[in-house]
Amino acid sequence: MSWLLLSDCRATPERLLLRFVPECFEPDSVGPVVEVTVDHPEGSAAAGEALDRFREDVVISIDATSRELRLLGELDDEETVLSGTSVSVRNVAYSADELMSIARCFHEQLGQASRDKHRLSTRLGNVEHFICELMERAARRSELSTKAHPLAEARADVLGRVLVKLRES
Repeated sequence: MSWLLLSDCRATPERLLLRFVPECFEPDSVGPVVEVTVDHPEGSAAAGEALDRFREDVVISIDATSRELRLLGELDDEETVLSGTSVSVRNVAYSADELMSIARCFHEQLGQASRDKHRLSTRLGNVEHFICELMERAARRSELSTKAHPLAEARADVLGRVLVKLRES
C-alpha cells in the first residue's frame, strides 16, 4: 500500500464515508483509491474532525475489522480508531473531482517548472555572456602585448573549455 491522503470525508449520523487517494498519482492502478464506509459511527462529528488532519498528514496504514477502522498517520504514536456497526473497505477508481484535483496539481507543478527553467536559462545565458566577455578581454590583452604570456593563454584555454561545457549542459 502506498501512502494515502484523505480526499473526501462525508459524515452523517448513519454513515461515515471516507476516500483516501495515493500521495502520488497512480495512473496504471485499477483501484488506487481506498474507500471506507463506517455504518452508524460512534461520535460521527468528532470522527470527522479527527480525520481532517489526514488531508495534509499521510496515512501509512489502514486496518479494518467488521466493526472497527484503525488509521495510522506518518507522525502518529497511536492509531486513530473509529467504530461503528459495520466497516467496509474497498479499492475504487479515482472520482472526477479527484482527477481534476490531480490535474490542477500537475498544472501548478508544470507552471513552476517552466518558471524555474526560464530563470535558469536566463542565468546560464548571463554566465555564457560573461565568459565570452572574459575571453574577448583576454584576447585584446594578448593582442596589445608584445611578448607571449603562457598564463594568459592558459586562462583563455580554460575559459574556452568552461564555455563548451556550459553550452553542452
